[in-house]
Amino acid sequence: MKINPVWRKELVVTMRSIKFPLTLAISLGIISALVILVFDGLLTQVKFYGNLTSLTALYFITTLIEFVIIGLIAPTLTAPAICGEKERGTLDILLSTKMSPRSIILGKLWASLSKVILLIIASTPIFAITLSLGGVSISNIFEMILLYIATAIFCGSVGLFFSSFCKSTKGSIASTYVFLSVLAFGTIIITLIYYNILVNKYALLGKSLDPVIPVWLYFNPGLGYGSIIYNQLGASTNSILPFGQIVGIEKAWIVNLILEGIMTIVMLFAATYMLNPLRKRRIKK
Repeated sequence: MKINPVWRKELVVTMRSIKFPLTLAISLGIISALVILVFDGLLTQVKFYGNLTSLTALYFITTLIEFVIIGLIAPTLTAPAICGEKERGTLDILLSTKMSPRSIILGKLWASLSKVILLIIASTPIFAITLSLGGVSISNIFEMILLYIATAIFCGSVGLFFSSFCKSTKGSIASTYVFLSVLAFGTIIITLIYYNILVNKYALLGKSLDPVIPVWLYFNPGLGYGSIIYNQLGASTNSILPFGQIVGIEKAWIVNLILEGIMTIVMLFAATYMLNPLRKRRIKK
């Protein structure tokens, strides 16, 4: 089977370097430490209050921690991918080979995703704690792993787009995190302001408001996670985040993943176009 040369080269370099194993060890250490702290706090609640249902919160918090870490790591791996070649002066050499810009972009993406998938696989045994406590099935964990991979692909494509567009690694990383922060936090802030206006309006009319998901919130990667975790755990998630109060939360993950898929394709096509050396000749003409 023919392997993308860029993917193969990146994997060889990664496995020979201490940087990625160290990053992997630190990430797993952070996840494990946080899970142990949460588990200890939940056991204390069970001991004094006898509420066994609170143990399902361990799965909620564990998956949320890993979701956030993947969202932070994936852009870090892809944002310097093309800018690094520019700064080292090796991009022109890479473009002079028989590889197409599309193959280069996809090779960089698969190389970065391989690292993220390795992190997901390495952290999977941590979920064994939640399985032993009950309330969570193996199918729930597989669903969450697929969501992690989809999120990593989306965040990675955003990083590649800005890596192809920006001239420096710092600018690429900064632009990537600003864009993802707007999607993750900007949409939530706009939604809270929007709901606050509606609540005041309905209060004057003497009516109650059933919050419906606004269109822009579907672009938030966290909405897909919230929808899936609510479908898995139900009303028990309301003690941490009020997912159950949102109308249409059960099917929100479908729209969210479709939009992420569309944005991923657009980002990769744009990155390929920016990397194409023939584009500069057309612009000059």
